[in-house]
Amino acid sequence: MKANTYDIKFTRITRFLLGDQSPRLFTQLVFYISLPVVFWYLMFFSFTLVAMRMVDALPNANQVHEGIVRLGDMYSVSDMQGAFLRMSVIGLVSTGLMIAGILFLWRRWKIAYSLILPGIVGCLFCPWIFFGSEYFSREQSSWEWALPSTLCILVIIDWATRGK
Repeated sequence: MKANTYDIKFTRITRFLLGDQSPRLFTQLVFYISLPVVFWYLMFFSFTLVAMRMVDALPNANQVHEGIVRLGDMYSVSDMQGAFLRMSVIGLVSTGLMIAGILFLWRRWKIAYSLILPGIVGCLFCPWIFFGSEYFSREQSSWEWALPSTLCILVIIDWATRGK
């Protein structure tokens, strides 16, 4: 029976990204916990970027712009739409760092920690940097704070115990 070419390609891609050997159990746990967090950030920052870029295409774009300006006035941000765009770009770069970091974490490369931790911190504090502490405290849910903080702690524990 001939193997499916898609299965062969998938196996090659998987081996290329993750290597042939699995890491220790705790590192696998950190990896699998990281995946949904990274996916959530990727979706959040991608949707925010697309939404802010496509506002002018809406039939009621003026009302949406007025709402964005009101939101900016509420949090003392003069260019709220520009701040959302900048936050999205920095967030996507941080998410890219996290993706590369978790792939390197699985492969047990030491650079993984140097990519994951700044990525987590960048994603976590982007709203605070661009919108201020009042926005951060009002608009960020406890999950948006707890999940990346927990992930950061797990990555630090994995880093601290990697040689043991």
